[in-house]
Amino acid sequence: MGLDVEVQDTIVHKPEMERATRVQNIITKMEGSDSSGTVMLAAHYDSTFVSPGASDDGYGVAALMETARILKDMSLKNDVIILITGWRGIGASWCTCFCKRTSMGKRC
Repeated sequence: MGLDVEVQDTIVHKPEMERATRVQNIITKMEGSDSSGTVMLAAHYDSTFVSPGASDDGYGVAALMETARILKDMSLKNDVIILITGWRGIGASWCTCFCKRTSMGKRC
């Protein structure tokens, strides 16, 4: 697609979790020409044992990738972060990973 991508790979443990969990996020940022803020678009690529992956959240990831494909050729005013998260589970661990482990998440 021609975008620079960062893959976060970390282990997250929160008190409400029975065990530590590996979290992998896929991130790209498209710079705006006169950014006064940042727009984040996110979806998760994991699923649960009771839900087929295509409906939870494979459709969201597909829509997000198509959106990124279209946006990359547009003139954007504000920055756009595309975040595909690896785990939507307990306590929004993907968010913890993103905010603590990337310069893009410094305003969390």
